Amino acid sequence: MRLINEKFLSILLLFFVSSCMAETEPKQAWWLDLTITPSETTLDNLPVSDFNKNWKHANYLDTTLLTKYISSTEANELTHSKLKLTLSKDLNNNNLVETIKVGIFKKKNNKKGIFLAIFEDSRLIKVFSDSTNKGFSASIVNNKRIHWYKCIKCGNYETIYWNGKTYVLE
Repeated sequence: MRLINEKFLSILLLFFVSSCMAETEPKQAWWLDLTITPSETTLDNLPVSDFNKNWKHANYLDTTLLTKYISSTEANELTHSKLKLTLSKDLNNNNLVETIKVGIFKKKNNKKGIFLAIFEDSRLIKVFSDSTNKGFSASIVNNKRIHWYKCIKCGNYETIYWNGKTYVLE
Protein backbone atom coordinates (compact mmCIF):
# COMPACT_ATOMS: atom_id res chain seq x y z
CA MET A 1 0.00 0.00 0.00
CA ARG A 2 2.83 2.41 0.86
CA LEU A 3 4.47 1.76 -2.54
CA ILE A 4 1.18 2.58 -4.30
CA ASN A 5 0.85 5.83 -2.31
CA GLU A 6 4.43 6.84 -3.14
CA LYS A 7 3.88 6.00 -6.81
CA PHE A 8 0.59 7.92 -6.83
CA LEU A 9 2.25 10.94 -5.18
CA SER A 10 5.10 10.80 -7.69
CA ILE A 11 2.66 10.74 -10.61
CA LEU A 12 0.60 13.53 -9.05
CA LEU A 13 3.73 15.65 -8.49
CA LEU A 14 4.92 15.01 -12.07
CA PHE A 15 1.49 16.01 -13.41
CA PHE A 16 1.42 19.16 -11.28
CA VAL A 17 4.95 20.21 -12.28
CA SER A 18 4.35 19.53 -15.98
CA SER A 19 1.05 21.43 -15.94
CA CYS A 20 2.80 24.44 -14.40
CA MET A 21 5.51 24.25 -17.05
CA ALA A 22 2.88 24.02 -19.80
CA GLU A 23 1.67 27.52 -19.01
CA THR A 24 2.93 30.25 -21.26
CA GLU A 25 6.51 31.24 -20.69
CA PRO A 26 7.02 34.54 -18.92
CA LYS A 27 7.20 37.46 -21.30
CA GLN A 28 10.62 39.04 -21.58
CA ALA A 29 10.84 42.71 -20.67
CA TRP A 30 9.88 44.80 -23.71
CA TRP A 31 12.85 47.15 -23.39
CA LEU A 32 15.21 44.22 -23.95
CA ASP A 33 13.48 43.22 -27.20
CA LEU A 34 12.66 46.68 -28.52
CA THR A 35 13.69 47.02 -32.15
CA ILE A 36 13.12 50.34 -33.86
CA THR A 37 14.85 51.25 -37.09
CA PRO A 38 16.00 54.87 -36.91
CA SER A 39 14.70 56.86 -39.88
CA GLU A 40 15.35 60.58 -39.43
CA THR A 41 18.28 62.42 -41.02
CA THR A 42 17.79 65.54 -38.87
CA LEU A 43 16.91 66.01 -35.21
CA ASP A 44 15.99 69.47 -33.88
CA ASN A 45 16.93 70.88 -37.30
CA LEU A 46 20.45 69.45 -36.98
CA PRO A 47 21.81 66.82 -39.37
CA VAL A 48 22.40 63.57 -37.48
CA SER A 49 26.05 63.86 -38.57
CA ASP A 50 26.29 66.78 -36.10
CA PHE A 51 25.63 64.25 -33.35
CA ASN A 52 28.20 61.83 -34.77
CA LYS A 53 29.87 61.95 -38.18
CA ASN A 54 29.33 58.18 -38.64
CA TRP A 55 25.57 58.27 -38.10
CA LYS A 56 23.18 57.81 -41.01
CA HIS A 57 19.79 57.99 -39.22
CA ALA A 58 18.54 58.70 -35.70
CA ASN A 59 15.33 59.20 -33.75
CA TYR A 60 14.60 60.56 -30.31
CA LEU A 61 12.70 58.16 -28.12
CA ASP A 62 9.37 59.58 -27.07
CA THR A 63 6.02 58.16 -26.04
CA THR A 64 4.51 58.68 -29.49
CA LEU A 65 7.24 56.62 -31.14
CA LEU A 66 7.28 53.94 -28.43
CA THR A 67 3.51 53.36 -28.54
CA LYS A 68 3.95 52.06 -32.08
CA TYR A 69 6.06 49.22 -30.61
CA ILE A 70 4.79 48.66 -27.08
CA SER A 71 1.39 48.26 -25.46
CA SER A 72 -0.45 51.16 -23.85
CA THR A 73 0.06 49.44 -20.47
CA GLU A 74 3.82 49.36 -21.02
CA ALA A 75 3.84 52.99 -22.19
CA ASN A 76 1.80 53.99 -19.13
CA GLU A 77 4.26 52.18 -16.86
CA LEU A 78 7.14 54.13 -18.41
CA THR A 79 5.28 57.45 -18.26
CA HIS A 80 4.59 57.01 -14.55
CA SER A 81 8.11 55.89 -13.67
CA LYS A 82 10.95 58.16 -12.59
CA LEU A 83 12.70 57.49 -15.89
CA LYS A 84 12.41 60.23 -18.51
CA LEU A 85 13.02 60.23 -22.24
CA THR A 86 13.47 64.02 -22.18
CA LEU A 87 14.18 66.20 -19.18
CA SER A 88 15.36 69.73 -18.49
CA LYS A 89 17.45 71.08 -15.64
CA ASP A 90 20.39 73.42 -15.03
CA LEU A 91 23.12 70.90 -14.26
CA ASN A 92 26.23 73.07 -14.60
CA ASN A 93 24.97 76.01 -12.50
CA ASN A 94 25.24 78.62 -15.28
CA ASN A 95 21.56 79.67 -15.04
CA LEU A 96 20.81 78.07 -18.42
CA VAL A 97 18.65 74.97 -18.55
CA GLU A 98 20.14 71.90 -20.20
CA THR A 99 17.81 69.55 -22.05
CA ILE A 100 18.68 65.86 -22.03
CA LYS A 101 17.17 63.63 -24.72
CA VAL A 102 17.65 59.93 -25.41
CA GLY A 103 17.35 58.20 -28.73
CA ILE A 104 18.49 55.55 -31.16
CA PHE A 105 20.87 55.77 -34.10
CA LYS A 106 22.03 53.78 -37.09
CA LYS A 107 25.55 54.22 -38.40
CA LYS A 108 26.57 54.33 -42.04
CA ASN A 109 27.67 50.68 -41.64
CA ASN A 110 24.08 49.90 -40.41
CA LYS A 111 25.11 49.15 -36.81
CA LYS A 112 22.55 50.47 -34.34
CA GLY A 113 22.81 51.90 -30.86
CA ILE A 114 21.42 54.32 -28.33
CA PHE A 115 22.45 57.84 -27.41
CA LEU A 116 21.96 60.56 -24.85
CA ALA A 117 22.28 64.15 -26.09
CA ILE A 118 22.69 67.25 -23.93
CA PHE A 119 21.56 70.62 -25.25
CA GLU A 120 21.91 74.08 -23.76
CA ASP A 121 19.94 76.96 -25.23
CA SER A 122 18.98 74.67 -28.15
CA ARG A 123 22.69 74.13 -28.88
CA LEU A 124 24.01 70.56 -28.91
CA ILE A 125 26.87 70.43 -26.42
CA LYS A 126 27.54 66.73 -25.81
CA VAL A 127 26.50 63.29 -27.09
CA PHE A 128 27.10 59.95 -25.42
CA SER A 129 26.42 56.74 -27.34
CA ASP A 130 26.39 53.00 -26.79
CA SER A 131 26.48 50.49 -29.64
CA THR A 132 26.05 47.48 -27.35
CA ASN A 133 22.45 48.38 -26.55
CA LYS A 134 20.24 48.90 -29.56
CA GLY A 135 16.78 49.88 -28.44
CA PHE A 136 15.99 51.68 -25.21
CA SER A 137 17.37 54.09 -22.68
CA ALA A 138 16.07 56.77 -20.33
CA SER A 139 17.51 59.08 -17.71
CA ILE A 140 17.01 60.49 -14.24
CA VAL A 141 18.73 63.53 -12.75
CA ASN A 142 19.87 63.07 -9.17
CA ASN A 143 22.08 65.60 -7.37
CA LYS A 144 23.15 67.33 -10.60
CA ARG A 145 24.15 63.98 -12.11
CA ILE A 146 22.47 62.26 -15.01
CA HIS A 147 21.83 58.56 -14.50
CA TRP A 148 21.55 56.97 -17.94
CA TYR A 149 19.51 53.76 -17.65
CA LYS A 150 19.45 51.22 -20.46
CA CYS A 151 16.57 49.24 -19.04
CA ILE A 152 13.58 49.98 -16.86
CA LYS A 153 13.69 47.53 -13.96
CA CYS A 154 17.40 47.18 -13.43
CA GLY A 155 19.63 49.12 -11.13
CA ASN A 156 22.38 49.52 -13.71
CA TYR A 157 23.10 52.95 -15.12
CA GLU A 158 25.96 55.12 -16.24
CA THR A 159 26.55 58.45 -14.54
CA ILE A 160 27.20 61.63 -16.51
CA TYR A 161 28.20 64.82 -14.72
CA TRP A 162 29.61 68.31 -15.29
CA ASN A 163 33.31 68.34 -14.34
CA GLY A 164 33.64 72.12 -14.52
CA LYS A 165 34.47 72.19 -18.23
CA THR A 166 32.36 69.56 -19.97
CA TYR A 167 30.02 66.65 -19.36
CA VAL A 168 31.85 63.39 -18.73
CA LEU A 169 30.94 59.78 -18.21
CA GLU A 170 31.94 58.55 -14.76
